[in-house]
Amino acid sequence: MGRWRLPTDEFNNFELPFPPLPEQRAIAAFLDAETARTDTLIAKQEELIALLEEKRRAVISHAVTKGLNADAPMKDSGVPWLGEVPAHWEVKRIKNALVDARNGVWGDEPSENNSLLCVRVADFRRKNFTVSLDSPTYRAIADKEREGRLLQRNDLLLEKSGGGDNQPVGFVVIYEHDEPAVCSNFVARLLLKPSSHSRYLLYCFAKLYSARVNVRSIKQNTGIQNLDAGQYFDEQIAFPPPAEQRSIAAFLDAETERIDTLIIKSQHLIALLSEHRTALIAAAVTGQIDVRGVEV
Repeated sequence: MGRWRLPTDEFNNFELPFPPLPEQRAIAAFLDAETARTDTLIAKQEELIALLEEKRRAVISHAVTKGLNADAPMKDSGVPWLGEVPAHWEVKRIKNALVDARNGVWGDEPSENNSLLCVRVADFRRKNFTVSLDSPTYRAIADKEREGRLLQRNDLLLEKSGGGDNQPVGFVVIYEHDEPAVCSNFVARLLLKPSSHSRYLLYCFAKLYSARVNVRSIKQNTGIQNLDAGQYFDEQIAFPPPAEQRSIAAFLDAETERIDTLIIKSQHLIALLSEHRTALIAAAVTGQIDVRGVEV
């Protein structure tokens, strides 16, 4: 696809309103002051969003490494990135929480009689660790390829190929839909043991990712990063008893939802401020508002 071009002669033929020079100066001074004020408000909201995102990471990190009871006796985990954990928690390898990690499948072009939702890495909603079905992909998946791969609600999906320096491979999301689906060949479905709570493990993977523990298991021989899942699953995490896993997951669900609501409000305010900035410029340079005599 070629680039859009605007010929110089067409650009030079645009007609623009030209007020007297003193009024041009007044409009420019007014807009300089008003846009600077708006830009300051936008910058403050962007700073707030960054702080909220950092708080979100910190809340998750603390809950899955220290628990919810501030008075719980602690012990050294023996794992540098974990530090001290509650004394009654077990520190075990990730693979101890898994029954299986089954790679996905890409299948063939869908047909009228054979069409199944296929979750891709592009469907990962990284802000809240979920799967988006806004732009679904359907593929023809043979019956034998569906065995052991059909997704169930609350399955965890691991990104195994893709990524880059700023967004390394190894992200994990949770599938919260009822529509029958498989994951693509760049993704693995994680089947958990009954003693492992899926949302607690989801937050553990989020902590691993933010601490970049996954990076140690990345192999890159070409331009694509590949996660060595066997090596990654040898990493250690802290396992509280199942009931405590559920409590921590419920706490984090509520806290992250509260923080996400604040982030959405700030994003909405930024959009409104940006619209106001654009509208104000348009009104001033087309004479819809009179800025003569306005003190800035």
